[in-house]
Amino acid sequence: MNAQSSFLIPDMYAGILTVSLLGLAVNFLLVALERHFSRWRTAVGSGS
Repeated sequence: MNAQSSFLIPDMYAGILTVSLLGLAVNFLLVALERHFSRWRTAVGSGS
């Protein structure tokens, strides 16, 4: 927000990109943990 109000456009986009990449990394980590700890669940549409 400070970069936006100070017209520091490159810093603003660097912050947006950083937060986006961190969000993606956390999402991939949580998906991997969910797959690891919920192996006992059946796949959707498996017919069982």
